[in-house]
Amino acid sequence: MTPPGLRNIKAAKQLYERLGGWKLANEVIASYLQDHPDNMKEYSVVTKVVLVNSLYFAGIREPLRMARHILALHRLDAQLMAGEVEAVELIAKDDHYYISFASKYAHFHNKTAFPIFDSFAVAAMAQLQKRGFSFPSYTKFFEAIKAFRDQVGLASVPWEDLDKYLWLYGQKKALDKENRTINKEVSALYNSLRGHTLFEALEP
Repeated sequence: MTPPGLRNIKAAKQLYERLGGWKLANEVIASYLQDHPDNMKEYSVVTKVVLVNSLYFAGIREPLRMARHILALHRLDAQLMAGEVEAVELIAKDDHYYISFASKYAHFHNKTAFPIFDSFAVAAMAQLQKRGFSFPSYTKFFEAIKAFRDQVGLASVPWEDLDKYLWLYGQKKALDKENRTINKEVSALYNSLRGHTLFEALEP
């Protein structure tokens, strides 16, 4: 395995700066959560669920049900602040197991503690390590991505920056195979001259 390095992380950050829609979505969610950090008020929890779900395409079909589920988790704020992986598991376990949504919801409450679970990030890890992955729980995903970050010498890189790299690298590999279901903003950047050069710079 040729591991990714800091230059690859830098390329991902440069790509992110050119993806105005994604950047705006992050800023909107982060701004609202900064003003409403706790998970005790119904109005703010519903709004946070809707923001994360809609702007990050997290697949929650009943946002009000999810909001009620989160409101019932009485120790959640302390667990999120402490960076306890169990917080993601508790959010995820409603009528289904919403691992992607839960990881994103937790991530925006504490970006230093919770990496985002995403199919493109998982695909990127599999591609970089030349092996398949299957994660029955967020805990297993967290263990695997932490081991990966340590193994490739990027332990000092924040989760947020590693998330950007893995998500974009996973999208790049799909675009290389002419996958037509990729985010339109990402696809347009990939097909531009400068953007394509930056996508190539993601390769270790």
